[in-house]
Amino acid sequence: MSEGADYGQAEIMAGDAMVDILETQIAAIWPLERDLFGRYDAARVAESLVLDLGCGTGAATERLRELYPKALLRGVDLVEASLERARERCVQSPPQTEFTQGDAYALPYDDDVFSLVVCRHVLQAVDEPTRVVDEALRVLRPGGQFHFLVEDYGLIHFHPAPGVDLDRFWRDGPMRAAERTGGDLRQGRKAATLFLERGCSEVRVDYMPLDTTRDREGLRAVWRNWRTGYEAFVLEHGDLEPAFATACWDAMQAVFDAPEGHACWLIPVVSGRKGT
Repeated sequence: MSEGADYGQAEIMAGDAMVDILETQIAAIWPLERDLFGRYDAARVAESLVLDLGCGTGAATERLRELYPKALLRGVDLVEASLERARERCVQSPPQTEFTQGDAYALPYDDDVFSLVVCRHVLQAVDEPTRVVDEALRVLRPGGQFHFLVEDYGLIHFHPAPGVDLDRFWRDGPMRAAERTGGDLRQGRKAATLFLERGCSEVRVDYMPLDTTRDREGLRAVWRNWRTGYEAFVLEHGDLEPAFATACWDAMQAVFDAPEGHACWLIPVVSGRKGT
C-alpha cells in the first residue's frame, strides 16, 4: 500500500474468511462469466500482456491461463500471503505467468503496456475506486480492453421471506457497514460512468444472473460462506440488531431449502476500450 492510501473494506476483510468467500464465488460465477472473455483481443493475439488486478489467490488467473494459453499473464495484489497461494496454485502454469505484490493505487507497471486488464470484486471494496480505474487505464495500452466485475448489493433478491424486511437488512447491514469502512456496495451501478467519464469507448454492462433456477447449490454455497465470514463484520459496523440480523440470514437460508424459493444475485461486468 502506498503511503496514506486507504483500502477501506478490502483491507479489513482480508484474510482466510474472505479467501473462502471469493473462492466460492468464482466457482459459481465463472460459468456465466467465461464466455465474455471470447470477445477480447487477447483471445486472438499471441503473447498479449494481460493483467489480473487484485488477483488474490489466483483463482481467476488460473482460469484466464486456460482461456489465453499464449498470453503473458501478470497478477498483482496487496496481500503477499494471497500471492503465495496464487504461485502454488499456478505452479504448473507456463513461465509467462507472474505474480507481484503491488498497490492498486500505484501499480508497479509502465504506462500503456497491457492489452487487457481484468479486475474482479475490487471496486466496491476500496476507499477510492476512481484511483483504481485511473491506474488500470494508465497501464492499459490505447485501444486496450478492460473487464471489471463490480458488485452491487441492491441487485440481490430473495422470495419468499415472510416476517423480515430484507431491504432493510441490506441497507442497514452490509451497505452501512461498507460505508463505514471505506467501501460502496452500490458501486456496480456506478462503474460504467467512471469509464465513460474517462473517454473510454465500447463501454457496456453485462449482468450475470446467479440464481436458484440456474445453480441453486452454487448460490447456496456462496451464501453459506458469506454468513460464516461476513456476519460478524456486518453486526460490528452496521446498524442491525443481532436478533433481526439472525432472522434475516435464516429467512434467506430457508429460500434455498424450499423448492419454490427463488434467490437471485445480478452481477455487473463493465467492459470496454481505453481511448486512443
